[in-house]
Amino acid sequence: MSLSEEGEPKQVVERDEETTSALHDNIDRKGKNSYYYAHSHQATGPTWDGRPEPRLLSATSSSGLSPPASSHRALLMARSNITSYAFVDEENRVKIYVNLPGVGLCPDESIAIEHSETSMCLTVKDYTPPSTKVQSNDDGVVIDTAPEDNESTSDRREAEERCLSFGKLYGTIEKAALKKKNDKVIITLTKAEAKPWKAVMG
Repeated sequence: MSLSEEGEPKQVVERDEETTSALHDNIDRKGKNSYYYAHSHQATGPTWDGRPEPRLLSATSSSGLSPPASSHRALLMARSNITSYAFVDEENRVKIYVNLPGVGLCPDESIAIEHSETSMCLTVKDYTPPSTKVQSNDDGVVIDTAPEDNESTSDRREAEERCLSFGKLYGTIEKAALKKKNDKVIITLTKAEAKPWKAVMG
């Protein structure tokens, strides 16, 4: 045991000479009042194996857990690939018009709408944009310029998924419904409050 300058006993933690350093010596002598006290915490993570590749340290199941609202909104926005639409603001509802040529040929079950009070997502699965080019002559007669069956159809498009998502709507809604037409989809959002909307996205 050693004595302090005031003559009182002073506790000293014994360390091996190999592990003793100025940092640990300072912490041993001054305790919580040491300048280096914050460095006394020892890392408890796994030791590095020397490989630069990332390694999975642990995994937890997320089944049954709903994602945070911010990540859900980000996911909806990431899925959205319809960039053009028109909307009409009415007193108790908002109508959104989405032009998709030939969407009337899609089966009803391939068109769906999901919504919450503050978000909405329209999904059209197996949508095939028409390859038919239609022109009209001077007399207003519609002329079909699509290739014949024996002609090249290399520009024919494959079925794809179209999506229009709003991660955050301008206001809250009570319900959302859709109506399929030949060349467009009309979405009707019923407002929770009869307030004007300046835009669809909030």
